[in-house]
Amino acid sequence: MKGAEQMVHKADLRVIKSKISIRNAFLRLIEEKGYPNITIKDIAERAMINRKTFYRHYESIDALCDEVIKDTFALLVTNSQFEKPEFIDFSGIDLTREIQIIIHNIALNEKMIKTIFNGRSSSDLTIRLEKLVYNAIEQIIEIKNFPEMTQELIVDSLTTLFLVMLRWWVKQDACSEEDAANIFIELIH
Repeated sequence: MKGAEQMVHKADLRVIKSKISIRNAFLRLIEEKGYPNITIKDIAERAMINRKTFYRHYESIDALCDEVIKDTFALLVTNSQFEKPEFIDFSGIDLTREIQIIIHNIALNEKMIKTIFNGRSSSDLTIRLEKLVYNAIEQIIEIKNFPEMTQELIVDSLTTLFLVMLRWWVKQDACSEEDAANIFIELIH
């Protein structure tokens, strides 16, 4: 039985290494060529795998992109109350602290965020991230139960503001995580 367990473990490690290699190649190619110009052949060559290995993990470049964007968004809200919006207690939430956590997560994943927002990326990447942010904010707004008429306006406004702040913060060097959180809070009050 140990031999079979070791084979499964080795196979799992190969899968993990392949996926990491594919994702890293994808992100480097976005920086170099821009998202719309990447082919599966490019990714396979850069990741030093064959096309068949790529297709074992992803059905398309779009599927790979979706996974990268979803994982990036998950990283942004890690350790914040927004990680699981259905359990947020709005009466006791410290919004400044929650925004600081998200900005700290952005700092930890700055290279990936910059890759998504760089000039060679397509607007498709930011649109995919925007949809995830929009859905998360929409859940929060529904939980807080704003009037239906203003709900869409609030969600759109907060989504846009969040993405503008995100883009601004990763491009600048002088503003601390705490200061950026305070600026964001001032803007939404």
